[in-house]
Amino acid sequence: MESVKVAIVIPAYNEAKTIKNVIDELCDELIGYSFTVIVVNDCSTDDTAKKATEAGAVVINLKSNQGYSGAINAGMQYATNEKQFSYVITMDADGQHHPQSVKEVFDIVNSTGTALVIGERPKYARFGEMLYGYAFSFLLGVKDPLCGLKAYSVEAFKQVGFFESYDSIGSELVIRLLQQGCTFERLRVKIRDRGDKPRFGRGIKVELRLFKSLINSVVHILKKSQPKKRSN
Repeated sequence: MESVKVAIVIPAYNEAKTIKNVIDELCDELIGYSFTVIVVNDCSTDDTAKKATEAGAVVINLKSNQGYSGAINAGMQYATNEKQFSYVITMDADGQHHPQSVKEVFDIVNSTGTALVIGERPKYARFGEMLYGYAFSFLLGVKDPLCGLKAYSVEAFKQVGFFESYDSIGSELVIRLLQQGCTFERLRVKIRDRGDKPRFGRGIKVELRLFKSLINSVVHILKKSQPKKRSN
């Protein structure tokens, strides 16, 4: 089948146990689709880069730890500079995103040409994520802005030029694109259990970070929603 050319960007930090299987599953599921897996190795101390390379991915090795959003930004910038991709799909390296859901995202961009696809998990992992969902649903019509499985058109990304400028937990680009009037689709995604501890962590510190990030995001949304003052 003919399909748009897609870069699947996977940020990875110490994911040697899962990354090869994630890539292998994608390759099995997406037979006939036009894609390149780009793993952004965020200064892992294990064999993440080696396992990803063996599985056939393009590996970007960051010189310093950039965190989740910094790694995605590096991957998206790479995909944009390559000038062969029409879309970037982002997903996690831990194996929780089912490859069937990635295929469904792929099918949406193939059939609709929408600028943005936002995955929706069946349940929120943390209380702070639930608050994020309620706020974004009310303000922007998006139920799960923190789901890591999304698709962005390269042209839409170029309009913004970066993934994140503050700790938005990966939601700032979505905010900016929606405020620019980009078309978007939502997709209910399949989430599998993770075998080890989540990289993002749990507990009160994580909840406070989510709450602080949500406040910053809401302020950003409301500021952009205000009409500009006319000069005399």
